[in-house]
Amino acid sequence: MKTTPYAHQLKEFTEHGHDYLRGQFWEPGTGKTKTIIDSACQLFLEGKINGILVLAPNGVHRNWVSDEFPAHLWPNIEQCFRTMIWYSNTARTVGAKYELEWVLANSGLSVLVMSYNAIMTELGRAAAKQFLTKRKCMYVLDESTRIKTPGAKTTKRVLASARYADYRRILTGTPVANSPMDLYTQIEFLDPAIWQRCQCRTFAAFKTYFGVWENRVTPGGQRYERCVEYRNLDQLTRIVESVGSRILKEDALDLPPKVYQRRYFTMLPEQSKQYKTLREEYQLELENGEFLTAALAIVRLLRLQEICCGCLLPNGENPRIALLKEVLEEEDCKAIIWCRFHADIDAVLAALGDSASFIDGRVVNAARGEALDDFQKRNKTKYLVANPAAIGEGVTLTEATLEVYYSNSFNLTQRIQSEDRPHRIGQQKTVRVVDLIAENTVDEKIVDALRKKKEIADEVMGDGLRSWL
Repeated sequence: MKTTPYAHQLKEFTEHGHDYLRGQFWEPGTGKTKTIIDSACQLFLEGKINGILVLAPNGVHRNWVSDEFPAHLWPNIEQCFRTMIWYSNTARTVGAKYELEWVLANSGLSVLVMSYNAIMTELGRAAAKQFLTKRKCMYVLDESTRIKTPGAKTTKRVLASARYADYRRILTGTPVANSPMDLYTQIEFLDPAIWQRCQCRTFAAFKTYFGVWENRVTPGGQRYERCVEYRNLDQLTRIVESVGSRILKEDALDLPPKVYQRRYFTMLPEQSKQYKTLREEYQLELENGEFLTAALAIVRLLRLQEICCGCLLPNGENPRIALLKEVLEEEDCKAIIWCRFHADIDAVLAALGDSASFIDGRVVNAARGEALDDFQKRNKTKYLVANPAAIGEGVTLTEATLEVYYSNSFNLTQRIQSEDRPHRIGQQKTVRVVDLIAENTVDEKIVDALRKKKEIADEVMGDGLRSWL
């Protein structure tokens, strides 16, 4: 091996590196990728595979080629190793066609890496099928919760392609993003017959066996099902343990700690007025008995959060920006500033100037990689301003020792994943996590819920929204 494994990585490699199917449900930062690469190298040397197909979230897929394989590929394989990153926007070019042919023609170990978005295109689907059928492959799903929804088109396409793979792996630090029901299709990718053997032939049967459901009706007459409790979870745990392992950071790594802090500011009078007016409007809706789904309740909170962030302020003074500058000056270190809204990112970039690079949904492909490398590798920028939905998964940012949550997403998985970008293997210093909070607003409620690892959608159902307002 090029890099020395930790004890938990060596145990996984020696005991399960040859398994045909395996799930690594390891917390972010515990080194899942290295174990996959070590296993693939060993299987290649034994003549059992000669290809690796990796599906990963957009932006994360590039890191396999730019960071992970160069770091961990075994030295005696480097001379016969070829990789290709499949980019949807260049798939129709002559260059992409020849690069795919070059990877397929390799007599050694070849790797095709693409995003979940890419396999949904016809060219991407065809490229994946061609690679899987012409090579003896290990098929890897990075952040496998991307296929947690049984009826989704992405899930169906990935499951259909899995039958062509000799070996299958799934990686995720948050296998149960919302509920135990998320496990159904992730485990089915590994072993299509597993639920049939467990007498859960369909997802409906799976839901009934592991959950208690009741039918409800909205005031508008729409019917829907809601899970009121889970059951038989000990059996589900045994099933998961039969196909994978769970590793927590505190059990596996001697990492420096994360230290949390809240920094408060007072909104401008015009913000406070806007906030009070909107809050009273929402309270009146509740008093009038208006029925709100979790999605509608979240929208209400979103509007209040935009006011707290200053999104509706005219250009000029923003107390949240002033507090951010104060925090950064006090710490004087490399930092990630996490922002939910494009308007927040734009405001932060305007305040920080050339010292910051940024990544959100507007930055794609090579530009995204450049921004990451400027911060993590080339030391060109001191700050990285980012949306957790864009790079909250699968990226190593150990150059940062400070994370500032300028504005929080309501998504618990995104918060957990984004927090661990700098707090992972390779980090030598304490990581400080700072939340910026407008006093006496939903900001406090949001941070409380996320810190306690509660799903905000569940918290604001029913009378929950009243207490939040």
